[in-house]
Amino acid sequence: MDRVFEGIVISTTSLFLASRFGSSELLEGLGIRVGTIAGLLLALRWLSDLIFGPTIGALSDKLGRLRTLAVIVCGMLAAVLGVVNLAGLPLLLCLAMMFVGSVGLNTTLNAAANSTALQAERPHIFVGVYTTVADAGSALGPLLAYSLGVVLDLNVLYILTGSVLLVTVLVYTRLAASQ
Repeated sequence: MDRVFEGIVISTTSLFLASRFGSSELLEGLGIRVGTIAGLLLALRWLSDLIFGPTIGALSDKLGRLRTLAVIVCGMLAAVLGVVNLAGLPLLLCLAMMFVGSVGLNTTLNAAANSTALQAERPHIFVGVYTTVADAGSALGPLLAYSLGVVLDLNVLYILTGSVLLVTVLVYTRLAASQ
């Protein structure tokens, strides 16, 4: 589900920013508009793998995966609420938090999948299925964004997807804790 969420947000970042800021300059006199900001935010998402991934992995090892997931999802949900309710620089900071949180989810869930694969009877099959499902989620995100974006406002879509992500992670943590 985190890949679906990420696919929705990444594919609609420019549209969302354009709907919130229009064609005005975001930083007066510098000529920075929506396209530049969207590009910088997307670059931050991919650079975050390198910058924050190892730190989040170490935090996950220290706190435990379940606690780390809970903290990250709560932070992401707060960021989603900030994105839909704030304007200007605070909105952009919340979008950045969503992208960094997405890295945290990917890092933590990939580590959990690795641990599960090591316990599986056929680890290579487990990893193959996990990767295929994750890739399908990445592909499904933009399709959902553009098909549902026609009938739903992007604010509603972000809140709805963030809420589903929260429920999914809560169910996962509950199932993992019971084992």
